[in-house]
Amino acid sequence: MTEMHTYKGYKLTVRESQQPPVAVFDTRWPRDAALYRTDSLDSAKRWVDAYTKGSQWAVAAKLSA
Repeated sequence: MTEMHTYKGYKLTVRESQQPPVAVFDTRWPRDAALYRTDSLDSAKRWVDAYTKGSQWAVAAKLSA
């Protein structure tokens, strides 16, 4: 089962078959690589908030392409 959400221009997907199950994608980029993965939707939203503000921990936690 896959759930999809949008949050501040980012697509958040929840797939129970993946570990960690929540992935963040930038909807402006035509690629399928996740920017960030985490265990909860709340954590994903906190990461998006921090990343858009330029917080160092979020920038450092961004997955490489």
